[in-house]
Amino acid sequence: MVSPPDLDVIEKKVCNAFYKDDQLATLGYSSGDLGLELVRYFMGGLWLGGNVYLTSTKVIFELNALNKLFHSGNYGVEISLVDISQVIVVKPALGFKIVQLMIPQGDFKIRVKGAKEFASLIEETRAKAN
Repeated sequence: MVSPPDLDVIEKKVCNAFYKDDQLATLGYSSGDLGLELVRYFMGGLWLGGNVYLTSTKVIFELNALNKLFHSGNYGVEISLVDISQVIVVKPALGFKIVQLMIPQGDFKIRVKGAKEFASLIEETRAKAN
């Protein structure tokens, strides 16, 4: 994966990305922490902190330094804008809104401040990419 700062970054935001249990299993995830495993069990996955980058062709997520320290493996995600079929803003009961990207593999969710504006920017950039 190319480092986002080397690309044409339109927007960078601090966020949390949701990794479903099946994604975590594929990455070989194991915390060994009972409390964290209970959270994972009840949520069906984990929210991991990092940065999301929007470029003219992709949405890229990378873990932040702290999560890289605690989670070995490649948790980076690159989604081509042409693969996104829909961008949805979800309002949870608590916390920041969630941007849900519908892609051929299912979906990818990011919790980010200014979700509605970021989702609109993804849509605008996506329209230019097609």
